[in-house]
Amino acid sequence: MNDQFEMLETVSREFWKRIWSNCERIFQREDFEKVLKASGITNGSEYIDQIDSEFAVDQLKKNTDAAMDTGAFGAPWIVVHKDGEEHTFFGSDRLHLIAHLIGEKFTDGLIQYSKL
Repeated sequence: MNDQFEMLETVSREFWKRIWSNCERIFQREDFEKVLKASGITNGSEYIDQIDSEFAVDQLKKNTDAAMDTGAFGAPWIVVHKDGEEHTFFGSDRLHLIAHLIGEKFTDGLIQYSKL
């Protein structure tokens, strides 16, 4: 299971770099193939072929419905469950608020650029 989490982090980082650093697309099959290859995944077609599967489509609908039920209106939409309560946050510049909520220290060199 740990390998799956490491793979998720690596692939997510490659998607992020492709979008935000390289200003490249992530919408076509070839885009996914490039991301998986950059992530060191050699059997990427196996994963890409599952995108249109009934399971994937149903899971996407389920996750979208769950996000909408919490009031999501954009991304990133973050839901934190703390002490039996649900807290929602919109935007990656809210990480310091999430850290405060869960009792963690937040140190980020970019906090001075926050719009708060």
